[in-house]
Amino acid sequence: MKKPCAMPTKGYVDIILEAAKKFGIPTLNLYDDLGINPNIPEDYKKYTIDGLHFNDAAHIIMAEKLKELLESL
Repeated sequence: MKKPCAMPTKGYVDIILEAAKKFGIPTLNLYDDLGINPNIPEDYKKYTIDGLHFNDAAHIIMAEKLKELLESL
């Protein structure tokens, strides 16, 4: 069985960031800059509901990052 053509998420993030830079589009890179890693047990417990979906504490951090980006424009 042939596997679908795909790459790790980081590859897609890099492509988006490169295209945004080329066209001068501001970006919010939560993949690299959120500061939360659900693979770390402490972050898993503190910031996620189930290891995949963020909880309210994580959403507050995300909102602050978005606010910073919007205020910088």
